Amino acid sequence: MLGAVALTALIGLVLLPGLRVATPVRLGSELVAEVGAGEYALYTSPGVGWAEVQCEGVRSDGGELLLRPDMTQQDLLVPRRWTSHGSFDQPTAGTIRVVCALDGADGAGVDAAAAVFTVGPYVGFLQVVGNVLLGLAGVALVLVGVFRARRRPH
Repeated sequence: MLGAVALTALIGLVLLPGLRVATPVRLGSELVAEVGAGEYALYTSPGVGWAEVQCEGVRSDGGELLLRPDMTQQDLLVPRRWTSHGSFDQPTAGTIRVVCALDGADGAGVDAAAAVFTVGPYVGFLQVVGNVLLGLAGVALVLVGVFRARRRPH
């Protein structure tokens, strides 16, 4: 039972970040999104590299949205693949405004008509490691439960 709960929690942790991204917009367009306080990330279409896109934005408190490249930030894979582009802190809940556009020569190999970006929850390397450990614990608990149920005399 406990293993099944752990596996269900793992599935939720893996799926939820990808399900909580804002409606994507094309590169060059303005993304307006309601967010709560916390850490968020910008995600782009797969194949759009860090050097190919420049982003500017305004946080809900009126301050400049400072995007930081983060080497531990992970891509989102479910239900759609997103490439991580950078993260930022949002001190208060409210509306953010962000524009990400191709950066001239660096973005020459990107299909600008198909490339989009979005904002979503930050997913870091330690969160992924925690999810894997939770999943392994869930599998182990399910297997122990199955073997114990088989060994019981009826």
